[in-house]
Amino acid sequence: MHPSETEGSDQTSPPETTDSNQPVENVASLPPERQSALEKRMQGAATDDGSVAADTGEGQVFGDPEGDAQYLHAQSGDTCATVAQEGIIEKRTGVDYGEEALAQEAYDQGWTDEFGGTYPQDMGNLLEAHDISTQRWLDGSADAETLKEQLSQGKDLMAAVDMGALYQDEAYAGAGHAVWVTGLETDAEGQVTNVTVNDSNHPEGPQTHDYATFKNAWDGRNRLLVAAG
Repeated sequence: MHPSETEGSDQTSPPETTDSNQPVENVASLPPERQSALEKRMQGAATDDGSVAADTGEGQVFGDPEGDAQYLHAQSGDTCATVAQEGIIEKRTGVDYGEEALAQEAYDQGWTDEFGGTYPQDMGNLLEAHDISTQRWLDGSADAETLKEQLSQGKDLMAAVDMGALYQDEAYAGAGHAVWVTGLETDAEGQVTNVTVNDSNHPEGPQTHDYATFKNAWDGRNRLLVAAG
């Protein structure tokens, strides 16, 4: 699906909550006690290209969550978009440049704020800087069909979400976050039921959310999506 198209199962427009002047990650705006709680959440154990869609008999699985889990890294600041791109760059080039080097590169280019938070319009710039082509949906037109189509083509997807909605914790409501969408599950009718992500707040392993929860969180950031590859 082209970024300007709106066909698919999510016909309602997401709320206009993405401010292009605000970084995707804005954890620094949370109260100190919530930042501390988030740091504890992050302290977990570190742990082919082409068309990817497997028939489970009742539905389909798109993507390769198990394979992509090896590229999951923890973030140390408001660097979730940077760390998501770190994993995708490592997967596609074979080189892990590390969070620190990529965060510095992004900051030097003006793509992040002083805390490491990436500006929405600049999500994907690190990928392009490392010779990985991207396609971006910045206008809220991406939907479940977009995710299925892009994953079936072997693309790596990065989505901006509302952290409070994703974690179903109002204490984080309004805090931006970015995750690498590594897999989808659909039912027999082709409707997306679950979404699996590499989440740099959960370095212990991939996280699976029911689609309603993911969609609510994705809506909170205007369904911003970047496809790599």
